[in-house]
Amino acid sequence: MFGGAGDDSLDGGSGDDVVDGGIGNDTLKGGSGVDIISGGDGNDDIDGGSENDILNGGAGNDIIKGGSGADIITGGAGNDILTGGSGADVFVFAAGFGKDIVTDFATKGSSADVLQFSSSMFANFTDVMSHTTQVGNDVVVTLDAGNSLTLANTQIGSLAADDFRFV
Repeated sequence: MFGGAGDDSLDGGSGDDVVDGGIGNDTLKGGSGVDIISGGDGNDDIDGGSENDILNGGAGNDIIKGGSGADIITGGAGNDILTGGSGADVFVFAAGFGKDIVTDFATKGSSADVLQFSSSMFANFTDVMSHTTQVGNDVVVTLDAGNSLTLANTQIGSLAADDFRFV
């Protein structure tokens, strides 16, 4: 399903879907199947639904919600709000990701999430932790002035090497 240029509202419904909003401020829903959803350029609102989805916001200030599956979530360039949901999710960050917020990062248990960084940004756990601070109830990982990640309601002491992946 392709939205093209303009502000689109696309709903995959039941079944496995590939949804691409294209350029514009889109509202994209995956529904109940295993979905691949791409927002493209624009400020998008993406909801993966109940299965294991691949969600990519693209360029723009996006709001991405994974749902109950084990999702792979990439905000892309822009200042994004990312919510994985109840599954064990992977949040992916590459160079130029912006100032993102993960609202529900889980560090322990069967629903533990993972933060995946490009190895050009951080080499390992020690490296990323040297860029990490506690700010009130949140953990902030600062790459540079234009790129930071806030883990809402997370304590720095709860983070472990297993919470990170470097590729």
